[in-house]
Amino acid sequence: MEKRISLNGTWKFREASDNEWNDGKVPGCVQLDLLAQNRISDPFYCMNELECHKLEEKEWIYRKEFDFDLSEEFDEIKLVFEGIDTIADIYLNGEFLGRAENMYISHEFDVTDLISEKDNVLEVYFHSSTKVMRTLENNSPIRLESSFETARPYIRKAQYAYGWDWGPRLAQVGLWKDVYISVVKDAVIENPFFYTEKLQEDAAFVRVNASVTSFTNLDVMAEVTVSYDGEVCGRKSVHVEYGGIDAYLKIDNPKLWYPNGIGPQPLYNINIKLSIGEDVIDELNFRSGIRAVRLIREKDSEGESFIFEINGIKVFAKRC
Repeated sequence: MEKRISLNGTWKFREASDNEWNDGKVPGCVQLDLLAQNRISDPFYCMNELECHKLEEKEWIYRKEFDFDLSEEFDEIKLVFEGIDTIADIYLNGEFLGRAENMYISHEFDVTDLISEKDNVLEVYFHSSTKVMRTLENNSPIRLESSFETARPYIRKAQYAYGWDWGPRLAQVGLWKDVYISVVKDAVIENPFFYTEKLQEDAAFVRVNASVTSFTNLDVMAEVTVSYDGEVCGRKSVHVEYGGIDAYLKIDNPKLWYPNGIGPQPLYNINIKLSIGEDVIDELNFRSGIRAVRLIREKDSEGESFIFEINGIKVFAKRC
């Protein structure tokens, strides 16, 4: 079972070369925090974005102090950042946990042996993404091309941050998604995935996969239930094996999902429940649609087709 303790809310932040701490918000970014304190002007008005250009080569520190209840039973404690933008070093109680270099993925750190009951100090030191990516560009044997800022393809950061035809250049820095402590006892379900293997007459054959981190030697069972509008459409029990589950189910008379403008978007509820005997040790719910997707690549008079087919219907993919 997983328990999450949020570290969102008010943090302290400062420029790395400064000694004065200010209040900041997480999730958020440096630009929003400076705007809230009237230290920069609205970057979307007139040419105010030029003020933000001056921030790009600066380095920043975000800091959170917190207590933690160690009286509860646990097997593992993880510190989880769902989104770090972008180049940052993470420290807990003075210990280096790791480095983030990708704003699109979450970052997890095992802090079971580092966390204290009182006066924990979490610091995230943000390096200048602009400086880093330009160094990578200068040292790369491969030359990548991009408008506005030639170095931006060299890091995993939102490309629009360095200017686009519809927006200003605002290279955000900060913790842009949730930060929390994950406390795990016995087992936890992770990375759930639902997909349609095939459609056949009035039935859909689907699979439900998930990773399971287990801290017990006992036999763990997973019950997978697929339902729609409160009615159970399929249920299967499987053993947790090799760190995961794999359940294959048949759904009769499925309600198919279609892209916007082609048809409806019905979503099924998927529930995964882990048990040891009669005791439920973890449970997870998510939603997904039933649909068969095929990419048609066939030789034609112009070369080769590239057509998406959803549930047997060819769909014209266009930019919104």
